[in-house]
Amino acid sequence: MALQQDGQPFIHYSNLQTDAQMAPPATPSSRPPSSLEVRDIDDHSNLQTDAQLAPRATPSSRPPSSLEVRDIDDHGVFNERHHFSIDEELEYPRDCSDPGRIIIINQEDFEDKSQNRKGSTRDVNEFAMCFQRLGYNIQDSDIYSNLTIGGVKETLNNVLGEKSRLKEANCFILLVLSHGSESDYVECVEGKYNITNIIKPIRDCPELKNKPKMIIIQACKGKSKTVTGGSVVDGYESSAILSPNMYESTNIGPDMLIAFATIEGNVSYRNIITGTWYIQELCKVFTAYGRRDDVLTLLCRLNKHICGNYFDEDCSQSNEIFKQMPTFMSTLKKKFYLNRNKDRHYILEIQKKTATTYNMLREIANMQNDNDK
Repeated sequence: MALQQDGQPFIHYSNLQTDAQMAPPATPSSRPPSSLEVRDIDDHSNLQTDAQLAPRATPSSRPPSSLEVRDIDDHGVFNERHHFSIDEELEYPRDCSDPGRIIIINQEDFEDKSQNRKGSTRDVNEFAMCFQRLGYNIQDSDIYSNLTIGGVKETLNNVLGEKSRLKEANCFILLVLSHGSESDYVECVEGKYNITNIIKPIRDCPELKNKPKMIIIQACKGKSKTVTGGSVVDGYESSAILSPNMYESTNIGPDMLIAFATIEGNVSYRNIITGTWYIQELCKVFTAYGRRDDVLTLLCRLNKHICGNYFDEDCSQSNEIFKQMPTFMSTLKKKFYLNRNKDRHYILEIQKKTATTYNMLREIANMQNDNDK
């Protein structure tokens, strides 16, 4: 099976490992030669270019989506379960009726069919089903494909203009799947835009004030590839983990979480059948632990799985073992849980009863000390 970098054509899938089927990697000297085709990153004839992309239909004329996302009417509306307790001092409140607003922007199809991001539809399907399992309302109309720069701006303005819906949402989550480059640029139909152009409107939305806002970027951030020893190949110098733009106070505000599939300057990987490493593993981690752990804990676990369990081998470069290292930036002030949970509810109730019992025992001990005096 052919594996592509998210932004560059790439290699095979036979050596990928998953959590459930993790096997100890063989040393490079003992690896059998691969019979699958390997394409070098410098094969520019297969790189995606901005000039060969197809224009997007307007929202009103957009054809029906072929994605396997069930409409909200098929199962009813998910509402926040307020009968379960949360730790109000440590957690973001979940007092609204809607668990959260989720938007997906998927840049997949282009005029030159060889440039398409094959496998991206699988990512969208898995992501939507993952969050539906977690109790979120995702409709086909929440998924936007192949937008222009103007289309991205219009879509975001329309979504953030739904004030009543955002007011009832406990959080906001945006997933962007596309090609990317250094300094946080993401490609769309006729060009590219900086992700700060989507961060700022979300940051400044009054209906999302004091609510957790998570933006997930599945895209390359350069052309470099990191090998198992930590060095960088392809002649690209080592760079910062995040673009300096992310550290500017004018770009990111409070209560925000920006997650990237890879570090600054590096590629991310995508299988044309099973989807990207990052989104597929994110869905596995969030499905397994999303009702128990907070989001930062989930992302730490995700980073561990990606950099520990996934690798690829380029036989054209002395059997180098290439890795991918996701990263994220957070200004969250409290723990961000994706929902209220029965298990956490019982734990909190036990903690409250334990604290009450402890206080009673301490008062009794103080009374006995006073009597002894």
